[in-house]
Amino acid sequence: MVGGTLRSLAIRSFGCYRLGVARHLLGASIAAFVALGCNALLGNESGSSADGDDAGGAGASDAGADSARSVLDGGGTLAPTASAGFQLVSLFTNLPHLGARHNEGLQWWRGGLAVTDANVYWLESSSSPLMRWGNKADGGKISTLSLVGAGALRSTKVTGGGYLWLGNGKVVQRLPWGASEPTFLQQGNGEITGIASDGSDCYWTAAGDSRIHRESVLGGSSILTSYLEIPVSLVMGGRDLYWLGLTDESSGSLRTIKSDGTGAREIAKLSGFPRAVGASSTWVYHGLKSDVRRRLTDPTATTDESVAADANDPWEFVVNDSYAYWIERGDPVVAGTGRLRRVAHTESKPITLATGLSGPVALAVDGTTVYVAVSGTNENAYADGAILRITPVP
Repeated sequence: MVGGTLRSLAIRSFGCYRLGVARHLLGASIAAFVALGCNALLGNESGSSADGDDAGGAGASDAGADSARSVLDGGGTLAPTASAGFQLVSLFTNLPHLGARHNEGLQWWRGGLAVTDANVYWLESSSSPLMRWGNKADGGKISTLSLVGAGALRSTKVTGGGYLWLGNGKVVQRLPWGASEPTFLQQGNGEITGIASDGSDCYWTAAGDSRIHRESVLGGSSILTSYLEIPVSLVMGGRDLYWLGLTDESSGSLRTIKSDGTGAREIAKLSGFPRAVGASSTWVYHGLKSDVRRRLTDPTATTDESVAADANDPWEFVVNDSYAYWIERGDPVVAGTGRLRRVAHTESKPITLATGLSGPVALAVDGTTVYVAVSGTNENAYADGAILRITPVP
């Protein structure tokens, strides 16, 4: 029963089917993790979703393919569109298998995009994983670094430069901005699934491991916290870490801990298919399948505010001092239904920066410039991914 369900989910999921999720069914716990990841990608359970969406089947897949073809232009590529007041450039195109991905546990297929002072970096999760990068201003030549696994990627700016933090298979690595060879920090028991940094220390999670680890660049490893829920969407807000702790595909909790290991607490219990979290020093946002909510990071704050009750699968956040940005994946079997949105912390309604995105999986923000990785379409076997750059019109 489980195998049949997973095969059905794999066919419908733009990420799960490509990497052969069923191959990793090595036991009950792994099967549960894989089912959770596929359901999270699809936003439903086998048969029907908790919020009443039709799970579809062959008919739904055919309809999705027809809809995908309807948004393809004559050249066979998607044409995402910037909203009024913004402009969109396809900086790099025809990229295959975009997005961070690991081959164990939750099977998350998201993230894997980072910006430095000169370049934009991204992960490609094919059978031969890569990190690639090119000039963020005008595209140009693409450089490549071969990986064991493309599990996670973050960028942090520090005085005089910055670092990339990379989950390469089971290994955590650090790459100074402008360098081409990463240095080893630590090895996990499973493939690296999440990574965050405050510029001096690195925090990470691994598949099949409920702990959050801390790695000091000065040397020394420690366990920051350990609990029974599965940590997903690990981010840094100020000096605090935030993440989703999932108990199953539809529920869990929003959690935080200070970077020194103190102040661990559950912020809120969540239902409605928790998706992702983003935070600054003042605000923490989290996405459910059909909502985006926020609250102050102050421990005395006890209520959430909905800022996007019309959300359509918010998949990743970037939160700075002024705005929260997020991508919405849209319908997983219909191309061109994703979008990029933003809300000011002082406002209660978001604006849409771009529509017509097909499979948005990763997001990075550099000042007022936003970069989005879209994985492309099933119509083209997900070989038509792109790195998009969205900027305000001067």
